[in-house]
Amino acid sequence: MGTITVPAHQFVAEHYHPYSDEFLFLVDGAITLRTGDDSMELNAGEAVMIPRGHRHRFDNLSDVDAFGVFHICPLAPRPEIGHVETEPVPFPDAAPPRVGGSR
Repeated sequence: MGTITVPAHQFVAEHYHPYSDEFLFLVDGAITLRTGDDSMELNAGEAVMIPRGHRHRFDNLSDVDAFGVFHICPLAPRPEIGHVETEPVPFPDAAPPRVGGSR
Protein backbone atom coordinates (compact mmCIF):
# COMPACT_ATOMS: atom_id res chain seq x y z
CA MET A 1 0.00 0.00 0.00
CA GLY A 2 1.24 3.46 -0.78
CA THR A 3 0.28 6.96 -1.84
CA ILE A 4 0.70 8.79 -5.12
CA THR A 5 0.53 12.45 -6.10
CA VAL A 6 -0.10 13.28 -9.76
CA PRO A 7 0.71 16.99 -10.18
CA ALA A 8 -1.67 19.28 -12.08
CA HIS A 9 -1.45 18.82 -15.86
CA GLN A 10 0.85 15.77 -15.52
CA PHE A 11 0.34 12.05 -16.06
CA VAL A 12 1.55 8.61 -15.12
CA ALA A 13 2.67 6.93 -18.37
CA GLU A 14 0.80 3.87 -19.62
CA HIS A 15 1.93 0.67 -17.93
CA TYR A 16 0.66 -2.64 -16.64
CA HIS A 17 1.28 -5.05 -13.78
CA PRO A 18 1.72 -8.64 -15.03
CA TYR A 19 1.35 -10.21 -11.58
CA SER A 20 -0.91 -7.81 -9.69
CA ASP A 21 -4.29 -6.14 -9.51
CA GLU A 22 -4.14 -2.43 -8.67
CA PHE A 23 -6.63 -0.67 -6.41
CA LEU A 24 -6.70 3.15 -6.29
CA PHE A 25 -8.73 5.35 -3.93
CA LEU A 26 -8.57 9.03 -4.87
CA VAL A 27 -8.43 11.26 -1.78
CA ASP A 28 -8.07 14.71 -3.41
CA GLY A 29 -8.45 16.06 -6.93
CA ALA A 30 -9.52 14.24 -10.08
CA ILE A 31 -7.82 12.06 -12.67
CA THR A 32 -8.78 10.49 -15.96
CA LEU A 33 -8.03 6.77 -16.04
CA ARG A 34 -7.35 5.43 -19.53
CA THR A 35 -7.42 1.72 -20.27
CA GLY A 36 -7.01 0.97 -23.97
CA ASP A 37 -9.73 2.89 -25.84
CA ASP A 38 -11.79 3.48 -22.69
CA SER A 39 -11.50 6.31 -20.18
CA MET A 40 -13.26 7.30 -16.99
CA GLU A 41 -13.07 10.24 -14.63
CA LEU A 42 -12.17 9.41 -11.05
CA ASN A 43 -12.99 12.08 -8.45
CA ALA A 44 -12.07 12.47 -4.79
CA GLY A 45 -13.83 9.82 -2.72
CA GLU A 46 -14.04 7.31 -5.59
CA ALA A 47 -12.08 4.10 -6.13
CA VAL A 48 -11.23 1.78 -9.00
CA MET A 49 -9.74 -1.69 -9.42
CA ILE A 50 -7.53 -2.37 -12.44
CA PRO A 51 -7.11 -6.10 -13.15
CA ARG A 52 -3.63 -7.53 -13.63
CA GLY A 53 -2.33 -7.30 -17.17
CA HIS A 54 -4.54 -4.32 -18.15
CA ARG A 55 -2.62 -1.38 -19.60
CA HIS A 56 -3.58 1.85 -17.89
CA ARG A 57 -2.57 5.50 -17.62
CA PHE A 58 -3.52 8.28 -15.19
CA ASP A 59 -3.97 11.84 -16.53
CA ASN A 60 -4.47 14.84 -14.26
CA LEU A 61 -6.14 17.36 -16.56
CA SER A 62 -7.01 19.79 -13.76
CA ASP A 63 -5.27 22.78 -12.18
CA VAL A 64 -4.77 21.05 -8.81
CA ASP A 65 -2.70 18.05 -7.73
CA ALA A 66 -4.44 14.69 -7.38
CA PHE A 67 -3.60 12.54 -4.36
CA GLY A 68 -4.53 8.90 -3.92
CA VAL A 69 -3.90 5.74 -1.95
CA PHE A 70 -3.10 2.58 -3.91
CA HIS A 71 -2.67 -1.10 -3.20
CA ILE A 72 -1.07 -3.60 -5.58
CA CYS A 73 -1.49 -7.32 -4.92
CA PRO A 74 -0.38 -9.99 -5.10
CA LEU A 75 3.16 -8.73 -5.40
CA ALA A 76 5.40 -9.79 -8.28
CA PRO A 77 8.10 -12.37 -7.53
CA ARG A 78 10.69 -9.57 -7.88
CA PRO A 79 10.06 -5.78 -7.81
CA GLU A 80 11.77 -5.10 -11.14
CA ILE A 81 9.25 -7.26 -13.05
CA GLY A 82 6.11 -5.97 -11.34
CA HIS A 83 5.66 -2.75 -13.37
CA VAL A 84 6.02 -2.72 -17.18
CA GLU A 85 6.08 0.64 -19.02
CA THR A 86 4.30 0.61 -22.41
CA GLU A 87 4.91 4.22 -23.43
CA PRO A 88 7.78 6.64 -22.82
CA VAL A 89 7.71 8.33 -19.44
CA PRO A 90 7.07 12.11 -19.65
CA PHE A 91 10.36 13.32 -18.15
CA PRO A 92 12.85 10.42 -18.24
CA ASP A 93 15.60 12.35 -16.43
CA ALA A 94 13.36 13.73 -13.69
CA ALA A 95 12.65 12.16 -10.34
CA PRO A 96 9.66 9.77 -10.44
CA PRO A 97 6.31 10.87 -9.00
CA ARG A 98 6.15 10.97 -5.22
CA VAL A 99 4.88 7.54 -4.20
CA GLY A 100 4.53 6.36 -0.60
CA GLY A 101 5.63 8.23 2.49
CA SER A 102 3.85 11.12 4.14
CA ARG A 103 2.02 14.04 2.55
